[in-house]
Amino acid sequence: MKANKDNEAKVGPSDVRRYLDYDPETGDFLWKERVGGFLGWNRRWAGKRAGYVDRRGYVNIDIHQTTYQGQRLAWLYVYGEWPRHEIDHIDGNTTNNIIANLRAVTHTENLQNTTARRHNKLGLKNISVRKGGYGVSFFERGKPLYREQFSSLETAIFVRELLAPNIYGHFDRKAQ
Repeated sequence: MKANKDNEAKVGPSDVRRYLDYDPETGDFLWKERVGGFLGWNRRWAGKRAGYVDRRGYVNIDIHQTTYQGQRLAWLYVYGEWPRHEIDHIDGNTTNNIIANLRAVTHTENLQNTTARRHNKLGLKNISVRKGGYGVSFFERGKPLYREQFSSLETAIFVRELLAPNIYGHFDRKAQ
């Protein structure tokens, strides 16, 4: 069962701190020892790394039969409240839940800190091969902010690098 806003309301910071230890330097969660009648559980799990990496590359941890994303639990553990929107991994590594690598962002801001899409033949963010040249495109909420075609790849890269900081700000992860 995936976490959503309703499920997040069921688990608070005190619950997370009761079951888990979080190391903000490594981003790791470890299961805490449980008190009272949990000897078998403690032998098997206490002190061990909590969670697993899902097929999309995110750390997930199950608490009370509900799955929570590790980056959201880290935010809750450190700041004492659930993030209002999304959590962005600044370095793009979705398993890196070091608190200094996490920031609360809107969905639009989170999309700005991405790499080139998988189907992009060049592997360059915002640049595509088009008939007769190379296209540079920036979109926001599905609507084009900028679209232009250039005859050389070098020019397209130069224009992308020139425009990206103004469009993405500090969320830009460069062309690659």
